[in-house]
Amino acid sequence: MTWEGGQNSGPLTFCPTPMEEIVNTITRIKSFFKDERGAELAEFAVAVALLVAIALVVYAILGDAINDSNTGVAADISNASWSAPGP
Repeated sequence: MTWEGGQNSGPLTFCPTPMEEIVNTITRIKSFFKDERGAELAEFAVAVALLVAIALVVYAILGDAINDSNTGVAADISNASWSAPGP
C-alpha cells in the first residue's frame, strides 16, 4: 500500500499495490456471485416465459376449435329474432 500526494500535488490518495488490486477484484467477484438479490426476478421471468409457452401451445391446438365456436355463436346471434311479449 502506498500513499501519493504531497505539498504541491494536492491531497494524499490511496494507491493499492497490484497484489492488493487483484485481491480486491477477487473479493468483489466472489461477493457478486454470492449476491442473490436478482434471483427472485429471474425465477419470476422464467415462470412467466413458461406460462406464455403453455398458452401458445394451447392456442395452437385449440385455436381453430375456439374460432369455429365463436363463428357459430356470432351466426346464431345474427340470425336470432326478437319479438315483444304479448299483453
